[in-house]
Amino acid sequence: MSVLAVNVICTSYSGNTWLNLMLGAHSRAFCVGEYKNIRKTGRVNCMLHGADCPVWSRFDASAQEHPYLQLSRLTGKNILVISNSLDYLPADPGPGIEQRFIHLIRDGRAVAASFRRKHRGMNIWQAARRWRHDHRKNLRRLSRHPAEAVLPVRYEELKSDPEREVRRICGFLGIPFEPSMLEYWTRDMHYLGGNQGTLLALARKQGGDLPESSRREQGREQRDWKLEFYAGSDPQKFTDDRWKSDLTSIQLGIFNLAAGGLNRRLGYQ
Repeated sequence: MSVLAVNVICTSYSGNTWLNLMLGAHSRAFCVGEYKNIRKTGRVNCMLHGADCPVWSRFDASAQEHPYLQLSRLTGKNILVISNSLDYLPADPGPGIEQRFIHLIRDGRAVAASFRRKHRGMNIWQAARRWRHDHRKNLRRLSRHPAEAVLPVRYEELKSDPEREVRRICGFLGIPFEPSMLEYWTRDMHYLGGNQGTLLALARKQGGDLPESSRREQGREQRDWKLEFYAGSDPQKFTDDRWKSDLTSIQLGIFNLAAGGLNRRLGYQ
């Protein structure tokens, strides 16, 4: 069985986990999450099930079999949705694997505000330059792949009309849209890494919580994540516009000096 690897590529804090979950809720798909948890650390910890995960507890990170082929065999799914895998995979992953890329783009001011919120001590100049650097890096890496294999998606448009954008992505991938993709919490997910707040909203919607192992893993940062903001959000139409109140006019001016040119070229005025 051939495997379609759907790589969602974006800067941090751009809605990656949310989009991964929606695409992974397709009946033919399995949502992997952050591939770096396999290749960089060798640590496979399901954020939603912990050590008892029925999928990742059977996964062998040291196996000779390609991780994508192994996951397809374990889950019976031929579409894998992966977060930011470009650092950890060759341009051609090998026979039996086809790749598609979704380039998720978000207003740099929102990303910079999230950097500051979640990394104590980072100022707006540093956050803006970090976003600019990461976005340019993604563009360079995506340029190594055929243009027809890359679909740009804006977070703001996804937020405004999730069904329209998910339908568009399904058309790009050549698969039928399924309404259940917008209600991804009705599916049993097995996610590596990701935004702890988004995953907490999913777990609460399912009537549960994140396992203690997941909270301990990110416990140092948890104080600054304001997890209850996510827990009380609508997972079907997730909205996070806190940057509009978090950033002062002076901070917005500093962002404009550091990265405003790129943000405007992306269409954000």
